[in-house]
Amino acid sequence: MARLLGVVLVSLSLAAFADDAVIRLGSERAALRETLLRSCPEQKSDIEQLGSAAATVETFRKLDACGGNNEAFLVQYGSALNNADRFVDAEVVFRRAMNVRITEAAQVGLLVALSRQAKLTAAQQQDVATNIAYFKKRPCFRDDLCAALAYAAWHLLDKPLAKLSAERAMTFGYKGWQPWFVAGTIEAGGDDKARAISLLNEAKKRGGPAKDIDGFLEKLGK
Repeated sequence: MARLLGVVLVSLSLAAFADDAVIRLGSERAALRETLLRSCPEQKSDIEQLGSAAATVETFRKLDACGGNNEAFLVQYGSALNNADRFVDAEVVFRRAMNVRITEAAQVGLLVALSRQAKLTAAQQQDVATNIAYFKKRPCFRDDLCAALAYAAWHLLDKPLAKLSAERAMTFGYKGWQPWFVAGTIEAGGDDKARAISLLNEAKKRGGPAKDIDGFLEKLGK
């Protein structure tokens, strides 16, 4: 009972930390919009899209001259490029962000961009190793960063980091399907088949790739 209580208290404290991080993220995004509006008021309609689903790669491209020296802007730009599967372009933008200021958001974004490229140079491989080592020592503390880190680590075949990051994303209340899919596929190769099935079913429920998930479930005998 004491052990269970300890786990609950740790989960609650992690969730509270994540809530604080989300509040800070919202404040940072609002500050970014205010900064850009002061610098480029003529681009108000594009600036007001930042931080919402309305912001596209083209939105960021048009604002690059205005926000290109701002790390928070570049992280959002790089994330939009990753979401559009433009991983080489995303890498360039995340490196620009890290030249302004090194943040965990930029580090995770760079890892995602590198994890989806077919062949990496020796320098890129070193960047992967350096950033993976960083997050093994300092676990993620924001649901979206944990989900993205789980995704990157999964593609880089680092199962321990992928599983840990996926579980933290779930603890922090991430809304998407990716952490459940990552954790479920890793569990599918282990001994806890019931947990694997539960995680994969939850990933499917949340909109994950049904065909891929059904393939895993079939192999699990479910």
